[in-house]
Amino acid sequence: MLVVFGFLFMHRSTRKRIITSGVVVPGRIVEVEKTDTSVNDGVVHRIVIRSDAEGGGTVTAKMGSEPAKTARRMMEGNVLTWDLVDPRKPDRGLWPHGWSLEARGD
Repeated sequence: MLVVFGFLFMHRSTRKRIITSGVVVPGRIVEVEKTDTSVNDGVVHRIVIRSDAEGGGTVTAKMGSEPAKTARRMMEGNVLTWDLVDPRKPDRGLWPHGWSLEARGD
């Protein structure tokens, strides 16, 4: 049980660091695919955002169906979006647009 709490603490502290000191990076969604995982009867999707910056990498977000629908539309329309990238580890980040869709109430 202590291991679970330790993992949750590390995950939340990393997310907090990205939110408070992350770097805003413009990018485009290049991939949206279903995973084999489901949470509360909802399928989890893998969303990949590629940075538009020169030499920029990709950030992968795992989210529910509602953000995945929006991400798919954005990908098909080649719409510019942005993500917050961890300054310590550039391949780790958050996609705030999808995060806000996922947090929205029913």
